[in-house]
Order: sequence, then C-alpha cells, then structure tokens
Amino acid sequence: MFPAINYLCFYPNSRGYRMGMRKFRGTFLLGLWAAVVLIALIALRNYDWYPAVGTSMSPTIQPGDILLVQNGHEDWKRGDLILFQVDGEETMFVKRIVGLPGDRVEAVRGRLRVNGQPWREGPLADIPLPDFPAQRVPPGRLFVMGDNPPKSEDSRSFGPISEEAVQGRVRAILYPLSRMKGL
Repeated sequence: MFPAINYLCFYPNSRGYRMGMRKFRGTFLLGLWAAVVLIALIALRNYDWYPAVGTSMSPTIQPGDILLVQNGHEDWKRGDLILFQVDGEETMFVKRIVGLPGDRVEAVRGRLRVNGQPWREGPLADIPLPDFPAQRVPPGRLFVMGDNPPKSEDSRSFGPISEEAVQGRVRAILYPLSRMKGL
C-alpha cells in the first residue's frame, strides 16, 4: 500500500505537478534545515557540555559522564546540581546545593541538617557524614556538597561559594547513552 501512496504523491502523470512537488519538497527541507540551525544556535548560547571528573558526585554522576549545563545564573534551589569554580582554582566542580543564603547547615549524629530539618533529598539523605558544626550561609553564597561525601571536596573544606562563581545548572547526563537522563 505504501509504495502506491508514494507513487501517487510523488510521480503523478502531469509533469508540472511533479515539478511543483519537487520545488515544495526543496523549500520544505530548506525551511526545516534553517529551523534546526536556528534552534541549535540558540541552544549553544544557553547550554554547554562538561565532562565529569572524579567520584565526588557518585552515584548520581560517574567519571566520564558528559553533562549538559544550562549557562547563567538563576534562582537557585536546594538540591540543584551546579557547575562552579572556586576562587583561585582552575578546576571546575559539580556539586549539589544544600544551603541557600541565610540557611543554617550542619551534620549532627552523622546526618545532614538544614535549618534544623533532616536532609531528605538524593544520596545525601542516606550517607552517614562526619559531624560538623552549624554554619550560617552568608548572603550571596551557597553551601554545596558532593553526593559522595567521603570523596568530596566541598563547602565543608573551602566554605560556601559565591553565587557569582556558578557557571550554570547541570540539567542532564548526555553520555554514555546507557546513563542518559535529566537531573
């Protein structure tokens, strides 16, 4: 049946009709190509990719994962994964925001607490932590931690980071395909 439809649509008896369809297809494909290029250019301005290094965000992110990062500064939320650079370091870090400006962050009896409430999101909810004293997150700063605290260099060691140091929000794992997912 499909060969018959294909024949009727693209090989009619009238030469003029056939030329018109050819022109229509060419125009349609050119328009489609232009739309794809425009969308890609917009996306490239707003998104970037970053190869994950190290095990500090394991099991959420594994070494070698390729991450999709939405560039720019936003209204950050607890639990967001962000890409940032610490003052004086060339290395880029990927960590989870656990404390916003004004929040009180601490680890008590091996459990992370934010504003006196136990942290209940992601791997940090289940992993025992070494206790650390309460810290108030200053204005314009974020308290970040890795999902694998024993292997993570984070705000517990270098303090809360400046919101200006954030390159963007990690939106997805793009590669390997077996791990592709939104974050």
